[in-house]
Amino acid sequence: MANDLTYTFESTPELEQFLDGMNIEKEPRWAALAKHLSSLNAQMLEGISTILFLRRGVAEIEMSARFLALKPHLANIHDKCEKEAKKLKTTRADSVPA
Repeated sequence: MANDLTYTFESTPELEQFLDGMNIEKEPRWAALAKHLSSLNAQMLEGISTILFLRRGVAEIEMSARFLALKPHLANIHDKCEKEAKKLKTTRADSVPA
């Protein structure tokens, strides 16, 4: 493996000027949402994603029962996941392009 090559890439001032000229956003509108999701632990993300999945085909009245049947190990954070999923629905409309 002595012949393996490695490369290092560095940004130059010319690249920054070029990108500025393209009017590319420095940070996309959804960056705050991504940072928030990144701050959540794996169990919260699992619970939230399950709730969002179930919303596509399960009646509201059945949601909790179906969630608990699928994810009994998340029973203690079910309410937190529900609140976060509702918050995400509102946030998503404001920060992510359709």
